This record gives sequence, C-alpha cells and structure tokens, in this order.
Amino acid sequence: MITLMTDFSTQDGYVGAMKGVIKSCSQSIEIIDITHDIKPYNTGQAAFTLLNYFSTFPDKTVHLCVVDPRVGSERAGLIVETDKHYLVGPDNGIFDLVVAHKKCVCYKINGNLFPGSSSTFHGRDIFAPVAARICLGTSPVELGEQFKPKQTIKQKIQIKSSVITVHPITYDRFGNIIFGIHKNELKLSKIKKIVFKHLEFNSISEYYAQVPLGNYICIWNSSEYLEIAMYQGNACDTLGVDFNTDELKIFLEA
Repeated sequence: MITLMTDFSTQDGYVGAMKGVIKSCSQSIEIIDITHDIKPYNTGQAAFTLLNYFSTFPDKTVHLCVVDPRVGSERAGLIVETDKHYLVGPDNGIFDLVVAHKKCVCYKINGNLFPGSSSTFHGRDIFAPVAARICLGTSPVELGEQFKPKQTIKQKIQIKSSVITVHPITYDRFGNIIFGIHKNELKLSKIKKIVFKHLEFNSISEYYAQVPLGNYICIWNSSEYLEIAMYQGNACDTLGVDFNTDELKIFLEA
C-alpha cells in the first residue's frame, strides 16, 4: 500500500502521472489519496498533515509525500524508515515532526539510479518509483545511503533561561494555529504563562468548549502539538499571523 500526499491539486495530471508510474511497477499496489490540497510550497502544513495520519496505517505502508519547492536543487531525496512504516520524499522539513518523535533510519536516495529524470518533477521520476520499489520489497540500502536529514522545524525552537520561543508551523482549515513544540518537550516543566501577539494564557485547556464562543484558547491538539484556536472562529485570520516572523513565548516557573 502507498499513500499519496502532495500540493499538486488534481487539475493538471501530475498526481495521475505519479500513479501511472507506481501502477507500471505493479498493478497490485494499492494507492490511497490522503490529500492533494496542501497549500503550494507549504512544508509546515505537509509535516503536520503527515504526522496526523501516517501511524494509523497498517505496518509496511509506504507514505509518498511530495511538497517540493526546491525541486531540482541540491536538496536530498529521502527514504525514512520507522519501526512500522516508510516515508519517501524531499528533505525539506516535511518529515521533521515524524523524525523528531519516532525512532528512524534515514537514507539519501541515489539519484544516479534514475538517469534522465526531469529537474522539475522528481515526484514522478524519482519518488514514485522509489516508493513502488520499497512497497514491492526492495530494501532502502539498495536505493541510497544512510543520511542525517536537516531538522528545519526543530531549529525554530529557542530556549533561553526560563523562556521558550517557538514559531508557528502551520494552521488547519479551522484556522487553528499549530506551533512546533510537542507536549513531551514540556512534560517536566511548569508553565507560568504563554504569550502570543496580544494574547496571554495562564494555563493550557483540555478542549475547545472550555471558553465562550469566539474566545481564544491554548490547547494541546490531537497530535499533542501546541495550538492556539478561537472557539468556533478562525484564529489565524483574526490575528493576522505571519509564519515567518511571529513568535510564541512560553514562560516557565523557576
């Protein structure tokens, strides 16, 4: 089984081309579409989306993920092997949240195995055939060498004294703002307050309806990442979040 997540949409045939390559390797491979509506080039959204679904699939599922703004550049192509699954795609941050919390072995795909590949469509010419070969039993060591991927999202966390600074990763369709810090990273710490823009929270809530309609709330989401939401509203739009410069600060008790 191969799952497929991209930012391609479905209007141009790019998704179809990748499926054609996979089925040409073996018509018996089952392909499951997760989404092709990741916002173009939004690697943070791709990383969080992947984290939400990958572990719910059967053992040995191959997750093919292509959100690749630097296609054709020096960025590596990756195979990530966890204890139960494989992930295939570019080394640009889309696997950061999985690698941060799962025991993984990563491999840099040997591009020389795919001569004549387009410099603008590695999803079709490299990642799809790699995913198909792994699905059919090829070991990652036959397709590349062990490699330490860049940790794009994790590098955004800064710890100084008793203050943790973290940037937002992405937002979901409800406008909930997701930040790149996991509950486990604070499990031994006591939070004094959390500040984001003009908002200040003295505690982390358990569920959205704990605040009145239209109020902001800070919560651990279903993937246990910190989230700021507006109950039955759109926090991201209302706050005007800048994902490049805005920072959330967590003040810890001494």
